[in-house]
Amino acid sequence: AKQVLRRAALSNTDQLIDRDILKEVINESQQRWLGCLMLPVTLLFFTFYSIAASLHEDVTNSHLLEAPIRTKLAPSLEEDEEPTPDMLQGVSTVPEVYNFIENTYLPLFFKQTDDLGNPLPRERWSTLFRYSQVEGLVIMELQRSPKVRCEGDISEHLWCFPQDQPNTAENYGLNWTRMPNSSDFYTEGPEPILKCAD
Repeated sequence: AKQVLRRAALSNTDQLIDRDILKEVINESQQRWLGCLMLPVTLLFFTFYSIAASLHEDVTNSHLLEAPIRTKLAPSLEEDEEPTPDMLQGVSTVPEVYNFIENTYLPLFFKQTDDLGNPLPRERWSTLFRYSQVEGLVIMELQRSPKVRCEGDISEHLWCFPQDQPNTAENYGLNWTRMPNSSDFYTEGPEPILKCAD
């Protein structure tokens, strides 16, 4: 009853203010002040977010450029279809590596003719699917390791190829310096294996 009488008395005068209303006004004013202080932080966050979004990789464009190459190197298979050695997922032996390089990798990345077999001008060599082109070096590296039994109870029935133990016991072909006429044999011999197209 005391609160009701006090509110009735306050409502009849315009010079007195209720303490609770005064507290609410002060709290609201303080929240507005904090909101004004946060405005520069919010604007900075929005600016940095906009810059990051504009510098982000264009996923759609990247997919459209990479998908044909990925499909050519490792095409998708049906459930009952087995990969061939011309596909990346079908390579499991050394002869299959060379088959893949010769029949898939080199014709894709080092193409010197168009789709009809006509020779391309030198500046159009290595054009991939009409829009992309190999501009720099392509480095191919062969890493060999000895075949040893895997360690551990779970994997002891498997063969492992440790990366920290390179296999130097076997050679692929003759050493470069032991070839007839040294490096000239490769580039200028009777049947050079490394030569530029005419």
